[in-house]
Amino acid sequence: MAAKISSPALREARHRIAQLGTLGADLVAAIDRRGTRVIFSSLISGGFTLNVINTIFMDPHLQDPQQADLLACTLAHECSHVQQGYLVDSVQQELIAYQTGAKIADALNYAYGKQLFAPFLALDPTREQDLETARQHILALAGGSVPTRTIYSSLPLFQPTGAADNLVAALRQLSAAGLAGLQALRRPG
Repeated sequence: MAAKISSPALREARHRIAQLGTLGADLVAAIDRRGTRVIFSSLISGGFTLNVINTIFMDPHLQDPQQADLLACTLAHECSHVQQGYLVDSVQQELIAYQTGAKIADALNYAYGKQLFAPFLALDPTREQDLETARQHILALAGGSVPTRTIYSSLPLFQPTGAADNLVAALRQLSAAGLAGLQALRRPG
């Protein structure tokens, strides 16, 4: 089975990732094996993966040919979420995905991507202190986007294990997503 990608820009990004050695090939294999749907959505800034519906949503601004390297790094980040396979998110999972984006930026020799993702490379996804640092880096990348910051602030540091922990994390993330949606609808003045 192959990933379901209709956009030429996304197909090209997938192809570029696949050409980047074992890491790239493994990322593409993960979305191909699951038949993951990859689409552009104007509701997304950057990228967002929902493993529960086997879909990756990408920011349509990344279709610009001048953003091809950033599109490949962002898609690789999202492919990492598919590869990890969790239904709820965590800072630990995000750190691994950002480290993946950094490695892809390096393989592409993409200077801006290397600079953007460099703070994640020295962090250990098994250390609580490093996960706290990763959360601060993630929130800094979110900038002034209150909805994005709300969602990332809701994430547990470590990946939940067991049904009860996953249920609690899922409820927190759904609540945060609902609040983020309301925040995005608010218009100034």
